[in-house]
Amino acid sequence: MLQAMQRNSATKEGALGLLNAITNKHDGSILNNLNSIFSDSSLNAVKKMEVKYLAMYLVNARRIFKMH
Repeated sequence: MLQAMQRNSATKEGALGLLNAITNKHDGSILNNLNSIFSDSSLNAVKKMEVKYLAMYLVNARRIFKMH
């Protein structure tokens, strides 16, 4: 995934697409559970994360990376 982001950010259009996806689609609330990710086991931390934000991220990332 990081390689795809790196590839997309190599062009002005790709970088703008990534910026727009982050700016318009994410309110940052998924980061509210970072403490639990680092203090709990990975499995428990994933269960605590809000599924709708994880799903939204995956859908948007997939769409962005298919464009380039």
